[in-house]
Amino acid sequence: MGRIHKKNDDLILKGLKLAQRGQYEDAIKTLKASTRLNPNDANVHYGLGLMYLLIGDRDAAMKEYEVLKTMDGRYWKKLKEFISSSDKYRMMVK
Repeated sequence: MGRIHKKNDDLILKGLKLAQRGQYEDAIKTLKASTRLNPNDANVHYGLGLMYLLIGDRDAAMKEYEVLKTMDGRYWKKLKEFISSSDKYRMMVK
């Protein structure tokens, strides 16, 4: 059990570093791998939703929003705000 947790933490850290470098598609792949190890991690689903918005995939972001609605009220509300203003948000991060 501990090794799975460590591997998941490593994947999340790697995904965040990729995102910081603007490598959003690679970050998505890495964070998706993390969800296979721990599908109930709201932080990761939130991060995935944001990454999808950054690459312009609103439909995928909405799927993460739907997942978050069953998990954590804080994160799904935040993600919904970003989705609602995704055009404005994308312009801000360019």
